[in-house]
Amino acid sequence: MPARRAAAQAKDDPPPAFLVVDGHSVIHAWPELRQWNLSTGTARGRARDLLMQALRGYRDLSGEQVVVVFDGTSDQVTDEREEDGLQVFYGSRRLDADSVIERLAARYANRLRFTVVSADHMVQQTVVSFGGDFVTPAGLRERIDRLQAQLSDELARRRRR
Repeated sequence: MPARRAAAQAKDDPPPAFLVVDGHSVIHAWPELRQWNLSTGTARGRARDLLMQALRGYRDLSGEQVVVVFDGTSDQVTDEREEDGLQVFYGSRRLDADSVIERLAARYANRLRFTVVSADHMVQQTVVSFGGDFVTPAGLRERIDRLQAQLSDELARRRRR
């Protein structure tokens, strides 16, 4: 009987929310990241580091699972997971980040609350056709800013008590 109750309760729980981010799309769209990406050498990786830092903060404030997808150079798609953190996919030579995102949408968008961040209109259309949502890189910036403002307001309110 407890198993049935747990199964019934699980049906009522909303599915987990996932935010899938086209990493290079955001890097090219956000001026503070684009400046680093145009650099050479080790400075170029700074754009990724700053994006990942912003997405960790977003995850912590929103409670959404965050998946970041970058283009890759290996023969196969790779998947890295930070401990209690972000999941990062790197596309392959044959399967770019857009294709990885589209495959994730095809597999999960109807089963999970699934939002993709991309400036690519074809990716946006594909995600919507599979039942997911999309937001532009500017929309992601607005979400992050809104969550940070809410946190600041809450902290100020608690200090006044």
